[in-house]
Amino acid sequence: MVDLSKVSGWVQKAVADIAAFDGNTRKIDSQSEKNVLSSLLAGNLSSEDKEYIEGFMLARGASKTPKVNGKNPEKNTERAVKTEFVGTLNAENQTQMEKLKSMNKNMETFFDENGEVIRSVITGENGEQTSIIDYKKLDDGTVIGEQETKNPWGGTEKCKFKYNPETKESKLLEHISLDSNGKVTYEKHTDALGNITEKYLAGPNGETYEQTVVDGKFKGIERDADGNIIRELEGTADKNGNVQFPIDK
Repeated sequence: MVDLSKVSGWVQKAVADIAAFDGNTRKIDSQSEKNVLSSLLAGNLSSEDKEYIEGFMLARGASKTPKVNGKNPEKNTERAVKTEFVGTLNAENQTQMEKLKSMNKNMETFFDENGEVIRSVITGENGEQTSIIDYKKLDDGTVIGEQETKNPWGGTEKCKFKYNPETKESKLLEHISLDSNGKVTYEKHTDALGNITEKYLAGPNGETYEQTVVDGKFKGIERDADGNIIRELEGTADKNGNVQFPIDK
C-alpha cells in the first residue's frame, strides 16, 4: 500500500478534483474520470504519486478520496483539476529562468464530459494568469491548440499548433511575438503543405527580415527601414524547416 506521506499534496488534491466530476464524489467511478487520471499519469511523477493514482484507477482497497471538513465534497461542475505546473521551461540565462519559474507555478485544466482537455490556465506565484491554452479535437483525432502566453520581458507570445495524441507528434502552425506595446516583432506560419514563412519585424535600425521554405528550398530577404533589399540568401532546409547551407545570392 502506498505511503501517503510520500504522495505529493497536489496529486492528492488533483485526484480528489477528478473524483468529484461524476457519480460518487469520492470515487473514480466513470470512464471520463479514468481518462483524466490517465492524462495525469503522463506527467513527470514520482513512483509514489503514480502508485497513488493507479490505485484509484484500479479501485484497489477502499479507493476513496478524503472528506472535506468531515463532509463529502461537492460535485466538480466545472470539471477542473488544479495541479502544480510540470511543463518544461527554456531560458537563455539563469535570470530569465528564475523569472519563468515565478510565472509558471500552478495550472488549472478543464475537461469535457468525455475526459478530453479543452482548456489549460497557468498562473504565476502571485496568482496572475500567465498563459491560456484552448484545445479543439478534430474528427480525425488530432488536436488543434491555441496558446497566448506572457513572456519574461513584458511581451506576449501567440501560438497555434497541431497535436496527434496517438503518435505524440506535434507541429507548430503559427507563432506571433508582440512587444510590451502590442507591436508584432516576429511571426512564423506553416501552411497545409508544410511551407514556412518567417518574418523578423523589429531590427535595431528598423530592418526587417523574411524567409520562406517551399518544397525544401530556402530564400531569405533582408530589407532596411525604407524597404530596400540589403541582402538575399538562398539554400535548402530539412523537413522541419531548419535552414541548411544558406548562401548569399
